[in-house]
Amino acid sequence: TTVVGLCGVLASLAWMWGNGIQGTLFRNTFVLDPFAVFFKVVVVLATILIVLASLDYIKRIVLFRGEYFLMVLLSALGMLVMASANDLLTMFITIEFSTFGFYILVAYLREDDLRSSEAGLKFFILSVFTAAIMVFGISLIYGETGTIIFPEIAAAKPVLTGGLVIGFLFLIVGLGFKLGAVPFH
Repeated sequence: TTVVGLCGVLASLAWMWGNGIQGTLFRNTFVLDPFAVFFKVVVVLATILIVLASLDYIKRIVLFRGEYFLMVLLSALGMLVMASANDLLTMFITIEFSTFGFYILVAYLREDDLRSSEAGLKFFILSVFTAAIMVFGISLIYGETGTIIFPEIAAAKPVLTGGLVIGFLFLIVGLGFKLGAVPFH
């Protein structure tokens, strides 16, 4: 049923993309444009592949099978909203929303496997540290530009001050940790 629901979401996204549906919500903090719809399609396709690939894995788990799929779907929901984020605060909140599902998925085998519990705790501590770095970077960018909305930051064309450079570096470092990108992995 999870795959059927995801296919329905994929069909509605394809319809939106085909008909050129666009719009904004919440004072331009949420934008639906072809770029956002494309990444929403990528997220839904990846989620379908994850669900299909994990069917054999989930059969081996005795307890909490339904919760596994719920956590995958909640993480995907955060990514779907993040694809339409048009400001730094919405981006940060949706990244953290996606990460909550990942915390649970990393420590999913809490009773059977001590390594799973250890990995969940390490991931949580690293994620909290990363969130603090990202928030500090966002606050520096806001302090230097006076806005957190992406188009307004781009239109402001601020002078590259030390605070702005450090803010963008902190934001990139935080995103690198969240993505597990080299060298932050």
